[in-house]
Amino acid sequence: MHGGKLTSQDHKAMDRFIIRVLEAYRSGEITQQSAASGIAHVMAALDISNTQEAVAWFNQKGVEYFKNLDDFPSKA
Repeated sequence: MHGGKLTSQDHKAMDRFIIRVLEAYRSGEITQQSAASGIAHVMAALDISNTQEAVAWFNQKGVEYFKNLDDFPSKA
């Protein structure tokens, strides 16, 4: 991240993050709801220009945090 903007490296990390989440959902490691909630958290961070938080999500190892997202109420 440079000056609040995503770098090329950040974009690559974002791609890996999305693939990691989709693979975890496909394998049954996380639910569809937790995958959607996790991706929504990142989108919300980017929406408010909190690129540092988004990049932190991109660089997490595994999907351990996503397993707790089913506890959050759905807004849908």
